[in-house]
Amino acid sequence: MKTKNMKFVNGALVAALMTLGVVFTACSNDDVDDLKNRMTKVEQNYSSQQTIINNLQEGIYVKGVVPITNGYELTLSNGQTLTIKNGEPGAAGKDGVDGKDGKDGKDGQDGKDGKDGDDFFKSIEVGTDAVVFTLADGTTFEMPIFDSFKKVRDRVQSIVYLPDFFDAQIGVQNDAEQTIRYQVKPEVVATYLADNRDAMQLVGNEVEMTRTDGAGFAITGASATRSGTLSLTVTPTGFEAQKGYAFALDIEADGSSYRTAYTPTFLIVEAEKIALGVMGLYPNMGVVTGGQYFQLYVVFFPDWTTSRSITWTSSDETRATVSPSGIVAVVDGAPDGEFTITATTKNGKKAWLTFNIVDGKLTIDTEQLHKQMEAQ
Repeated sequence: MKTKNMKFVNGALVAALMTLGVVFTACSNDDVDDLKNRMTKVEQNYSSQQTIINNLQEGIYVKGVVPITNGYELTLSNGQTLTIKNGEPGAAGKDGVDGKDGKDGKDGQDGKDGKDGDDFFKSIEVGTDAVVFTLADGTTFEMPIFDSFKKVRDRVQSIVYLPDFFDAQIGVQNDAEQTIRYQVKPEVVATYLADNRDAMQLVGNEVEMTRTDGAGFAITGASATRSGTLSLTVTPTGFEAQKGYAFALDIEADGSSYRTAYTPTFLIVEAEKIALGVMGLYPNMGVVTGGQYFQLYVVFFPDWTTSRSITWTSSDETRATVSPSGIVAVVDGAPDGEFTITATTKNGKKAWLTFNIVDGKLTIDTEQLHKQMEAQ
């Protein structure tokens, strides 16, 4: 038996055409009418099949199943209602017309040309956890049934935090709306969770090093992608600088629960001001020596600033350039004159140093360094 789960090869249409006996040969008027009827039915059935396949690819699941005559009515998580019927036995074939090469008609086969059936679907089986569709060519695929959280929990393979910071922590700013993302396996579970935002909360770890102390999150929105990324829109409150926190995503509904691993969480502290220094250069030295390269560094105020992303710029790249890490390179053969290197924080705080090339030597006004040092 060929099985497809969440994906389907549309080449099944060709097989279905063959199954329905649609063959393009010389035809009588009756044959043409019959062919048109068959093609109309193929298009209708292909549309039903494609609707289900598209829903599977979008992470849609079944919320409810109602038996009807010879089939089922499915309520999907996107609000659609889909009616699927099993194929009925086909009518007996017509006798061939007397004459040259006339042949006796053949009896119809089960599932072909059924009056109310869906020829693509040989059978539909509604299980406890999924609806399994079997096509006429034997291919099967399933759509999960999530009518209780227990069924979701039993299917969960993993829910893992997707970090925005290199150290895999959650950075927050009080009273500022932000997005926290998780990778969910299998992917369809992410859709269910996004549809049931009220069942989710972020809970703190109450151990000595990571007590919540009144800090927490309000989840105000949720969405999911077909690749299984669950995005939560949250508003954090009550977080304090220099305190350790850890939070987990907790899901609880219908008497069942699931909790992810705890993720370290910290308050993002923006710089109030910054100052610049030159590595290895101290006040009163006056001249930078030692080649074409030198390193600048940033001093943050307060010193527990956590938002330390810096953008570096040079006022004149014909004289000197600066790397993303603050390494200044004096251009070989640069003309005499001034240039300024500026550091800018994410929240717009700036600091700068002005350098002067005189007779091929790089000098710096030491008063700038005095002021920078005094600011520390």
